[in-house]
Amino acid sequence: MDKQRVNVFLALVLVLLIVAAVMAWTTGSSIMKAASHAGDNATSYESSSQKDKKKTDDDEGRVLDLSGSISSQNSDDLKLRVDWHVTSVSDSEISIETEVYLCSYEISTAAHNGTLRICGKEYSFVSQAIECSNGTGVQETLLYSSTVTVAADVGETVAVPISATWNYNGSYGGRQIDRITAEKTVTIQG
Repeated sequence: MDKQRVNVFLALVLVLLIVAAVMAWTTGSSIMKAASHAGDNATSYESSSQKDKKKTDDDEGRVLDLSGSISSQNSDDLKLRVDWHVTSVSDSEISIETEVYLCSYEISTAAHNGTLRICGKEYSFVSQAIECSNGTGVQETLLYSSTVTVAADVGETVAVPISATWNYNGSYGGRQIDRITAEKTVTIQG
C-alpha cells in the first residue's frame, strides 16, 4: 500500500510539473514581468537617497543627443555646410540647433543674403563681409546660427528637411557661382 501511495504521489508531481512547464511556455512574458517586479521589491530596503536618485533618473524622460552635417555639392573649394544638433526638450518636443558655415581656401567678398529653412520655417540672414587669404587650408566662416523647437513625441520618427542657401553671385576658382545650397532631409527617431 505504501508503494502504491508513493507511485500515485510521484505521478501527481509529474503531472503538476508538466502543467507548470506548459503554463510557463505559454505565458513566458508574464512570468518574466513578474520576476522583474519581484526584483524591484527585493531592492525596497535601499536608502531613501538611493530611491530619490533612481526616481529622478526615471522621471527625466527621453534623452536625445544627435548631430550631423550637410554639405553643398557645387564645388570642392567653396562649400556651404550646415551642422545640426538635436536634443530633447520634453517628451513631446525636440530642439534643433543649426550653424551655417562657408568653407573656402581664399575668398574676399562683401556681405551676401542667405536663407535657412528648417521644417518649413524660413529664416533670412545677411552674412558679414568675408576676408580669408592666409592660404593655410580650408577656412570655416560662420554665416548664421539658429535654434528651432519641433513637435516630436517619444518614439515618433520625424523627417526634418534642412536647407541653407547663400547668394554668392561671384567668381571662385575661375567659375561663376550664383548661389550655394546645402540641403537634406534628416530622419530623427524621437
